[in-house]
Amino acid sequence: MFSNAGRVWIRPLAALNLSLTLFRYMLRPMKATIVGLISPHVLRVMDLAKQAEAGANVDWHLRDTVAKTIGDLGHQYNARELLSAYIQGLQAAADDAGRVRKAYADALQAAAAIAERDLKNRD
Repeated sequence: MFSNAGRVWIRPLAALNLSLTLFRYMLRPMKATIVGLISPHVLRVMDLAKQAEAGANVDWHLRDTVAKTIGDLGHQYNARELLSAYIQGLQAAADDAGRVRKAYADALQAAAAIAERDLKNRD
């Protein structure tokens, strides 16, 4: 570094090296987790289940959402594990809802059944 009247200057090559290092760090591939990939899809179904609990007919929307999820996750290299985790997440949410929120739990179980049926058809 050079000093000039209280100002500190960075050598141009050092600054270039620092910016290249930061650029390389930004280009590293992001590590996606199963939870990170599954959560948005489960939350969409939970939103539809909440609408079903309010009295809306969400059967077609539920089928469409599950089909889109299967399409999105089906292209991943670990599609079977992702879809299994998706089904387990839906079933766990339905079990948590229990008997108190019957319409909510029924919508989640229906979505899990649709996904499970499609997973078996993939074999």
